[in-house]
Amino acid sequence: MAAEKVTHLNGRDVTEPPRKRPRLQFHLSTAIVLTFVAGTLMWANLRADEKFFPEFFMGPPQPGGVKYEIFDSLPKEHPEKFVTIRWRYFGWPSIALTEGRDVRADNHQPLDFPAGSSLRTSGLLCDIAVAIAIFIFVGYVCERLLHRKPI
Repeated sequence: MAAEKVTHLNGRDVTEPPRKRPRLQFHLSTAIVLTFVAGTLMWANLRADEKFFPEFFMGPPQPGGVKYEIFDSLPKEHPEKFVTIRWRYFGWPSIALTEGRDVRADNHQPLDFPAGSSLRTSGLLCDIAVAIAIFIFVGYVCERLLHRKPI
């Protein structure tokens, strides 16, 4: 690479090395688009997909150590004493976190028991890989559209 000559400084020639563009420099408009993409990905990953399992209902605790009695349908008498399970799934496109909680069968209000949750590492890694791929793709497309020559 040849150095550029500048002849404006005190009337003499001064050689100055050419400026290098940083590798990760991108336009402000690309940063704004990537901010919206990040917000959309966060919304997709943090919203809960809820599923109830009304195909069975658990009755109140029974004497003798049996915790629940299982019913195929919700009995008409005292429905407030019966519970079912609410599952909440988090993550996109894969499920990264699953949370199960006992809820009242009649109005789906959570009970005072702590929720059980499990983290799925493979789903979390898949979600992270997809998010990085989407970021790289959108950033590349934005920069290519900004650097194309007008017709």
